Amino acid sequence: MIRNCEYGPWKIGVDVGHTREYYQSIQGNLDVDLKKILLPEQIAFFESFGIDLTKVEVHHNKRAEDEQETIFSDVYIIRAMFCGDLYAISKEQEELYFEEADNDDESLFFAGEKEKVVVSDKGNMFDTQEQGMIIAFSHPVMYQALHSENGELDSKYRKWLCGEAFVKAIVNNK
Repeated sequence: MIRNCEYGPWKIGVDVGHTREYYQSIQGNLDVDLKKILLPEQIAFFESFGIDLTKVEVHHNKRAEDEQETIFSDVYIIRAMFCGDLYAISKEQEELYFEEADNDDESLFFAGEKEKVVVSDKGNMFDTQEQGMIIAFSHPVMYQALHSENGELDSKYRKWLCGEAFVKAIVNNK
């Protein structure tokens, strides 16, 4: 069953049941316990998508001793896949995903896919906060292209409504 949500410029559909099934089918290998780092409401945010926090991608950015401290000095960046689709995206993402290339490169998406997504005029992809985290949602096409073997992208990801999406969060709970 699809649950529709809206966060800043994004409108998304989340299939919590299928997301839980996905996470049950993969191995976790985190060396960090996010439940000791995240606040209870941040944990609930991820779990509301069906995401297993022991099986997500995490990067911990620490400030070098000689650097000035900023809000990004000691942050965790969490990227998690969920089953569902993006129905609306930010203006910046429209340019990223659908801007015509000046070279002969093949388009990321099949012809006609741009018509399947709404470009929101609300907010932008860098100012949406949820439970004290900066969050963003994205289509998996670029991630899959970077991680594909021999540069071959599964045609599933060249469709806008491919049944998968990512949520990315930047967390600084200090």
